[in-house]
Amino acid sequence: MHELLGFGIGSVLFPILSYFLFSIVLIIFILIKWRMDHAAKDKDPQVGLKVLLYYFKTIALHVMLAGVVAAAVGIFTDTLSENYSFPLALCSVGVLIYAAHLVLIIIFTNRCSFPTVARYFTAYNIFIVGIATIVSAVMSIIFLVEGDYDSLNTTGAAVIVYSLAWAAQLIILFNIPLFKKLAKK
Repeated sequence: MHELLGFGIGSVLFPILSYFLFSIVLIIFILIKWRMDHAAKDKDPQVGLKVLLYYFKTIALHVMLAGVVAAAVGIFTDTLSENYSFPLALCSVGVLIYAAHLVLIIIFTNRCSFPTVARYFTAYNIFIVGIATIVSAVMSIIFLVEGDYDSLNTTGAAVIVYSLAWAAQLIILFNIPLFKKLAKK
């Protein structure tokens, strides 16, 4: 457990956690409201609700990704059978919170009519996952050159997991209803 929170995974999680610590939700909310006030004819009455739901969905996604990285490290180092509680806790809590907020978004919001909040948070996720991928790739190269293979297991796992998450977020971004409408024109 201490190894998972050490320099390797800490170097990957630091950029992610730092973005959550700075109140990005307020910035996204202000950007969306400003854009609506200046560009859109129709105002989205559910902006605040959707920002809140998408924010917690985003946090749950990153908790889930951290759990998958921890599980991958356990697989790479053959210690998953001994230290399965940490990845299991992160993954299960992340999946539960993500699914709950996704269901709330689908049932109680007008996400198809007003996809702006979804686009902003998907772009935000691409940004965070991209930074985590770049940082973990740089750290992987440093650990490879230095011969620190224990830390390389952690950052290598992060490169794999976050690269896949980055690709998935790009697919999601380009499948949002607004982009489908623009592609037909």
